[in-house]
Amino acid sequence: MYNEAKKIWQLDFCEDVRTSLTTLKAYLTQKMLFADIYSTISMYHSTFDKLDIAIEAATTSLRLLHAGMKGLEKSFKENGHNTLEDESFIETDPKTAKVVLRECQWAVAHKISSCCKILVNLYIRKGSWVEIEYLIGEIRSLADKTRSKSILFHDHLIASDFYLRYGDNEKASEEFNLARQLQPKEKTYGLDMVLLKISEANLAIAKERYEEATTLNEGIEASISNLLSIAYLTSLEDITNAGGTNTKAQHYREYIFIENRI
Repeated sequence: MYNEAKKIWQLDFCEDVRTSLTTLKAYLTQKMLFADIYSTISMYHSTFDKLDIAIEAATTSLRLLHAGMKGLEKSFKENGHNTLEDESFIETDPKTAKVVLRECQWAVAHKISSCCKILVNLYIRKGSWVEIEYLIGEIRSLADKTRSKSILFHDHLIASDFYLRYGDNEKASEEFNLARQLQPKEKTYGLDMVLLKISEANLAIAKERYEEATTLNEGIEASISNLLSIAYLTSLEDITNAGGTNTKAQHYREYIFIENRI
């Protein structure tokens, strides 16, 4: 199935991706679909502790996503616009183009962040600390570029977990507090609250505050049960059908998919 899909998505586009908004979206879709394939391959091999193969696949996924982001950024520059703040772009309605391209950048950025998260977890299992520090810096740079509080939130959580494993409890607490300040409040970010509580519980254990950790773990179990309840999942579908926050609901499902396989 993978080989057959690969034949289709490796077909070259006849139209220059830097001169057509429609073709640019198709180009980005191609890169993101291939990236998803390699991320899935990575997670599959990680379940069997084939870390080197998993890292290679995840790195390929990240490379594809970077190529997509680079193509997007190059499109702006070649059309005389250096940032997404410009009010005009390509051969379509300026406001429509700006919204579409922001969504493209947002989608690619979040996939890059998720891919980096997969790699961080793999390198943690392998004990490759230098690579982890590099990836944390890359996610932080991406968050600054896209002005995404969500990406920055997860970067601080990842950094907190890394420093805790590294034995630097003070730095881990510092990163955790930064993440807590950025915690999204919307209903569709319920998983983020769970991840924050998990980090808080891990910090409590590291500081030998076991009663606090036990209380937090009980709350985590209750929150996870709520997230998996039919009522909650139905409410997310209602949000998706209503539009407006469709992207947030999609991100929620994406994180559920990733967390269950790492």
